[in-house]
Amino acid sequence: ELRMERALAAIERCSRPLFSDPLLLLRASPPELEAYRLCLDARPTSRQHFWVFGGLYGLHLLGWLRRGFSPSQFLFVRMASLPRAAADVPALQKELATFLG
Repeated sequence: ELRMERALAAIERCSRPLFSDPLLLLRASPPELEAYRLCLDARPTSRQHFWVFGGLYGLHLLGWLRRGFSPSQFLFVRMASLPRAAADVPALQKELATFLG
């Protein structure tokens, strides 16, 4: 699809190496990671990839961890785990309340 092609091209323009090998994010220096995030967050770029970029939560998570947040401060809920029926909502609410304290 053309939108996907444009979105991926916008992400690739920010860093061909990171686009080609996302695991490099784990070894990127703070300035490299910040430069990549700033490029991705730039308005012209973000308008092209906003619906793809939201799925790149790992990049955002690395940024928060480098800013001093603890891994235990994050809770990821898989879309497949979200309740489909109203009767299942209280169980998820309880888990969220436990996490939030």
